Amino acid sequence: MGIKIRHKVTVNATLELDEEQIRALDALAGYGIDDFIEAFYKNLGSYYLKPHESGLRRLFEQVKEVCPKAISDCDKARESLKT
Repeated sequence: MGIKIRHKVTVNATLELDEEQIRALDALAGYGIDDFIEAFYKNLGSYYLKPHESGLRRLFEQVKEVCPKAISDCDKARESLKT
C-alpha cells in the first residue's frame, strides 16, 4: 500500500468570433470530422494533425452544437430589423 500523487492541469480559452468566422467554422465542420481528416491527411499529411486528432474531433462536436444557434440568432436578428 502506498500513496499515489497525481497532478492534473486544465487550461481553457475563450475565443470570440465574428459572424463571418462563425459561418466559416460551421461550414468547415459541416464536412464531417472523418471526411475532413481523411482529406487533410491525403492532401497535407498527418504529421502535424495526428497528435491533435482527438482534440479536433471534440472541437468539431462543439462547433456543431454552438455555431448553428449563433447563426440562427444572427439571421433572426437581421430579419427582425428588416420589418
